[in-house]
Amino acid sequence: MLQKHDLRKIKYRIPFVYYFLLLILVIITIWIIGTYSGIIPITDILLNFIGFISMLISITMLAVIGAIFLGMYLSHRILTKKGFTPFEISMLEMHEDIKYMKKQIAKLKNDLNNKDKK
Repeated sequence: MLQKHDLRKIKYRIPFVYYFLLLILVIITIWIIGTYSGIIPITDILLNFIGFISMLISITMLAVIGAIFLGMYLSHRILTKKGFTPFEISMLEMHEDIKYMKKQIAKLKNDLNNKDKK
């Protein structure tokens, strides 16, 4: 029998990578706000280079994530437009075979019961 778990007792541990990505996003956000508000001067060549590299990395990460979601969406649309997959077709055929066999077994049982009564 299945046991119900109390979700309040389950302790979740957030992976370190999530904290690291959050830190990177906060740094980039502070960088953008500081640059646009004039706190960080954009005339320094080193700051421009670091900003360019950080923005390039963040845009690349977002582009990869977007490409993954787009690929998932397109593959789902392609597979659902075709109809059933070969696996689903074989399962449906097997289901029909099982229905047919059940009918045959029921018919044999009825025939045996009728013979026993005579």
